[in-house]
Amino acid sequence: MKLLLQIFTLLLSVNTFAQSFKPAEITLENNSKISGLVFYNTPYHTPQSFRFKASETSEEKIYNKNDIKNISVNNYGEFLKTDVEISRHNEAQNKISYNGKFNLQKENLILEVLVKGTNTLYKFADEKNTAFFYSANDGVIKPLLYKEYYHPDNESAIVKNNEFRIDLKNLACENASVNYVKYSDSELIKFFKKANECAGDTNQTIKKDFTKNYLKVVTTKNFGKEKYDVYDVKSSYTFGLEFERNMPFVNNSFSIAFATNYTTFDRDEEKTEIHYANLTNQVEVALILRYYPLNTEKYKVFVGVYAFDWSMSHYVTRTFYSGNPIVKENVSQLLTVNNIEAGFRYKDFEIFGLLNISQNYLQRNQASIGLKYNLPFVK
Repeated sequence: MKLLLQIFTLLLSVNTFAQSFKPAEITLENNSKISGLVFYNTPYHTPQSFRFKASETSEEKIYNKNDIKNISVNNYGEFLKTDVEISRHNEAQNKISYNGKFNLQKENLILEVLVKGTNTLYKFADEKNTAFFYSANDGVIKPLLYKEYYHPDNESAIVKNNEFRIDLKNLACENASVNYVKYSDSELIKFFKKANECAGDTNQTIKKDFTKNYLKVVTTKNFGKEKYDVYDVKSSYTFGLEFERNMPFVNNSFSIAFATNYTTFDRDEEKTEIHYANLTNQVEVALILRYYPLNTEKYKVFVGVYAFDWSMSHYVTRTFYSGNPIVKENVSQLLTVNNIEAGFRYKDFEIFGLLNISQNYLQRNQASIGLKYNLPFVK
């Protein structure tokens, strides 16, 4: 069993590594072009170098920004090296300054193309700053400047310098207003898309958003492994809904899910003539963190943990007399790292297993097996 688990882990690692190499074309500084595979896993920071292989079996070579002019990763993204002015200032809220002025520096950077058309939008992100740039008809790439800082007279008040909106006004039209545009990927992509449509651009290209939302119908069969005094955690059934959102980095291999479940517990008829407490049903709300080591269009393998799990349990306490309930009680609790899960998905169907690892004696060692169906209309 241990050997099988090791083999399975190795296969998943190899598959995950393979998924990260994607077809790409690189234009080098001498204007020559090479095609092959590039390691790209939708990183949070803009890559400034790329691992390249001519084929799946060939050796890797690293191309940094001194070698590259531009690069196109098929269906995933386009990158361009250029000299730009970028404002270098602290963006962490506990480190922002009391000065709203920008600290512009000229740097040679690889930018990611978010929208390509009459008006083009670019992005750069590293551990210090996230910045956006644009070019219009003249082709010159200019910074879209934004900065948060503390008000000089009130250190608890944060002021926003939205200078980028001044530049956007030159591109605005009736359908592309700048008044409420925020300094974020989604907001700026939406604005540039509309601005290009107003300019009559019918050939613009927009970076694909591989982030997906899923609404799932869940049914589960639960099995209790242990009995504790008068409480008997017997087999039970769970029904629920789950909302899941893939995160837009590392090939969308991570996700956050919000689940609401209703569990009904079997009665133990053999205990109707003794004093005991019967757990009848339970309502649960949980926050789940998931990782997909295998994440393809049709097939997915996932593992997860219930990071936070709130439940309301309903009990009926009985006396020596059969069928004579004397107390009805609702007990709520909030648990952390309550369940671990593993499952397999094919298209819209999932099968999964769940193991309770909490210290709550009513649920400890309870195991479950279940099915999920992903409603296709909300993808």
